[in-house]
Amino acid sequence: MSYAQLNAQPENASWVYNNIRFMTLNVPGTGNARTQILGDPQLQAKQAAELRDAANLYWIKAQFAAATIDTYGKPLQNPAKAIVIAMQADMTDFSQKDEHLIGKPCLGVSDAWRINCDGFVALRAAIAQAAQGFSGPVLLIHGDTSHFTLNQEFLGSETDNLWRLNAAGDTWSNKKTGESGGVRDVTLVTIDLDNKQEPFSAVGLIAGAIPGS
Repeated sequence: MSYAQLNAQPENASWVYNNIRFMTLNVPGTGNARTQILGDPQLQAKQAAELRDAANLYWIKAQFAAATIDTYGKPLQNPAKAIVIAMQADMTDFSQKDEHLIGKPCLGVSDAWRINCDGFVALRAAIAQAAQGFSGPVLLIHGDTSHFTLNQEFLGSETDNLWRLNAAGDTWSNKKTGESGGVRDVTLVTIDLDNKQEPFSAVGLIAGAIPGS
């Protein structure tokens, strides 16, 4: 894949504010767009998913590098103190996934099995590895599932500087039982780098809901 192709996703953006590097990734739900393929030919959809994966993996590596070094590979005088990543998909929700497919990578396997796999294996590993190599806190923000949550449950204790926020917005209701869940709101995120134990906090901007842990 060429450099131009790796940078062809307008959804992948980055900016710096107050020495915090923000980045977005084009990571959709439904198994990283590998399941529930209804409109496109499956082969075309699989190829698009692999191109998007490659661009996302490149973007993660490039942005974590840009947080600490310049284009010449020299350390920045003012490196980023924290990194915030935003995407759509919840890569930690396995409730709709067959147990034998969890952790099964999609890249490098035959065409017949590129849908029957865990579409987030490479992305989870790349984010965890990048966080491990970064000295400051990292926040991964996503949606796609209904639980308004802020915790460090991503890949275990090896990523002790990585937090995960399932932002408010996704809700559900059951007409038969009358049950409902989720928080329909806008999420206000506060970053306090002086608080080493809890550098990130969140609250529903309108209703004031606090995320669970």
